[in-house]
Amino acid sequence: MEEESYSRSSRHQKSKPAKKVETTPPTAPQPPAPKQKMPFWQRSILVLLVLVLIGVIAGVFYYQYEQAEARKRFEAKEEELLASIREDRNQSGIASEELSSNDGNIDTIIFNPTSKDLPLKDVKAQLEKLAEKARDEIDGNPSALVVGRVELKHVTDQLSEYRLTADRYVWNDGKESFSQDSIQADEQAYINQATGKALSLKDIVGSQANLLGIFQVIQQKLLDESDDGNKIIDDVLNLQKPTLDKTEFTYTPQQLTLTLPKNDLKESITLDYKDIAAFVNTAFVDPDAIKDALPKALDPKKKYVSLTFDDGPNPETTPKLLNILKENDVKATFFMLGQNAEANPEVVKQVLDAGHEVASHSYDHPQLNTLDDKALKAQIQKTDKILYKASGKLPRNLRPPYGAIDKHSAEVISKPIIQWNIDSEDWKSHNTDAILATIKANLYDGSIILLHDIHPETVASIPQVIKLLKDNGYTIVPVNELLGGKEKPLHQYFGAEDERVVE
Repeated sequence: MEEESYSRSSRHQKSKPAKKVETTPPTAPQPPAPKQKMPFWQRSILVLLVLVLIGVIAGVFYYQYEQAEARKRFEAKEEELLASIREDRNQSGIASEELSSNDGNIDTIIFNPTSKDLPLKDVKAQLEKLAEKARDEIDGNPSALVVGRVELKHVTDQLSEYRLTADRYVWNDGKESFSQDSIQADEQAYINQATGKALSLKDIVGSQANLLGIFQVIQQKLLDESDDGNKIIDDVLNLQKPTLDKTEFTYTPQQLTLTLPKNDLKESITLDYKDIAAFVNTAFVDPDAIKDALPKALDPKKKYVSLTFDDGPNPETTPKLLNILKENDVKATFFMLGQNAEANPEVVKQVLDAGHEVASHSYDHPQLNTLDDKALKAQIQKTDKILYKASGKLPRNLRPPYGAIDKHSAEVISKPIIQWNIDSEDWKSHNTDAILATIKANLYDGSIILLHDIHPETVASIPQVIKLLKDNGYTIVPVNELLGGKEKPLHQYFGAEDERVVE
């Protein structure tokens, strides 16, 4: 039924006219648009960029290749160099282990000594530190080799030097060779080859007597370096004397530095060997450092004698004596009393200006070995101050009144003791003929003659004394020249060949 109704309904509906559909005729296929060509200038730039890129890449590869080849050449040369260095190390006499490292282009080798007896401390650590310094000082970034080693050098027949050294071998690509230089540590050690031990102060100066001789040089040096020596003279004269076992020192073959006992002047003092040549073992000194330092040796083919005058200066007689000595071209030694020098400083200066030697004879002529230490020091220091004030120089030598000296007083005095072997006895005879006879009877080569410039009769006799000596073939020289400038404290001298330790 439903189906039937549906059919009737459909028949009764009006038919609608069909819609007209418009269609677009199909488009004919279009040919593809032609591609736009890149302008020539762009193509040129692109080509150029490509070529540059290729060149850069090729350059990089070539540079890397050349670097590799250069490194190979460096390593080959380095091996040759190392072979030579190792051979040198084997011949050095210092057994070592080889420690190597690398930092970029820089190779480092440390030859660390295996012996524990070397006179240097912390050798490995010091060599590494020195090698690091050597690396840091290399400019740029070249290939290089740094070698740390202990250098052993034989300075003299009896002296060896140990020193830490870092050698730099910097590679020059253009020349394909190494340039070499070295740096050294400030510290070095010196060995006495006879003992195999580190050099001691006793090795260098030999004895307490020589050390006291050096002390005299130190005292004069302190005064010379002062703006006003008179202001520090007391401090200088009261400096504690050095001893071999307690004096610290720094040694090189060119100089000696001594630490001074506690004082207000200076902690240490550095001395050139030329100033202390008489008191050091020259086997431990650079020969150039003492060249021409000592007085010229006396001619062994000649005979020599010294004239010495005690107890002056006297304002009446000493100037007359100076004139006589000048007329005869003679230099002498004057042992002055402090009290007379204090009263006549201008005469002291006249003596020095004339080229004579001035020395001490105490202040007022006591027997020195009977005095206590305080009184003895006063006799010596008071005279030293007076003579320094008059001359600018401390007296080096001393003649004890009456020749009286013993070991203890010599230690307190700490000056060379100048005695005599001919007493003219002018103080007793006051006679020219007697003076001449005494001298003639006792005269021999190297004699030291005792006279006094305070006696008019003595001064009057000097022309004939000089004639006697010259007629017998003697050359007259001051004491310091007769003794070769080598006189030292704690010793006494009766003649050029008669030196004795004070007992």
